[in-house]
Amino acid sequence: MNLAMFGGILAFALALTALMARTGSLAASMGAHFGNNLMAILFVSHDDLFAQAALFNGMPLHLIDAGWASAAGQLAATAGMVAIGFLALMHPRSPLALDAVRGHNGRVLT
Repeated sequence: MNLAMFGGILAFALALTALMARTGSLAASMGAHFGNNLMAILFVSHDDLFAQAALFNGMPLHLIDAGWASAAGQLAATAGMVAIGFLALMHPRSPLALDAVRGHNGRVLT
């Protein structure tokens, strides 16, 4: 399970690095990281510390059965969520697209 968590963190780090390279600003990556942390605290909690604020309370990660199938599923789910978030920020026609992708006048860059 630790390897799956590392893979998810690596996918998120690579996506934020590509975001910074594409926009030329660290602010976009910092905003994406803040949004990720905010959603993690408000929607899903795996810790008793944030259980009262979260919409869903999951089982603590150290109690999850650490078989290869569950680790692979966790890694696939994390990588999929990172890819969806990255595409939402980087696709020129997305309503969440950054100005560096869309262009400063709101038109799609070719």
